[in-house]
Amino acid sequence: NRARIEAGHLPADSIICRGAGQAADGIAIPAYLGLRCAMVAGEATPLGLARLMGVKPVTDERFDGGMQSDIAAKLQLACDLLADHDLVYVHYKAPDMAAHDKDPKAKQAVIEALDGALAAAPLPDLVAISADHSTDSRLGEHTGDPVPSVIRARHGRKDSCQQFGESAA
Repeated sequence: NRARIEAGHLPADSIICRGAGQAADGIAIPAYLGLRCAMVAGEATPLGLARLMGVKPVTDERFDGGMQSDIAAKLQLACDLLADHDLVYVHYKAPDMAAHDKDPKAKQAVIEALDGALAAAPLPDLVAISADHSTDSRLGEHTGDPVPSVIRARHGRKDSCQQFGESAA
């Protein structure tokens, strides 16, 4: 710690005892399945995961990984990438960030921005929308609550679902 402090850094106050940080050899599932995949994101974690999985990571200075990330530009880039990719994943962190900040109005605003961007985007015939977890805006924490998911297929069957949201999930 003395060396850290002398170098102008804060002293370390904890140690994380986990793996040594080396990637294990594994099967890149997209390559194994013969799929050309890309991920559009603005933060290091999903972009690193994309690299680990053999998925092409794609980012842009407009994608900050937070509340200001340009979702319309992300969706447009994803649609463009579909010209030479079989699958494109778009990571949108803003609703999670707003919920961690315990700001339900901001969460609503970024979800409405996503809705508007989806309505304006030149979407392909098949689109799936979901979340990896729920984050409660009252608690500011991840919860085990259900997450809404929808698959839109231009020529797919329709179900009786009348609304899409966390309470309907």
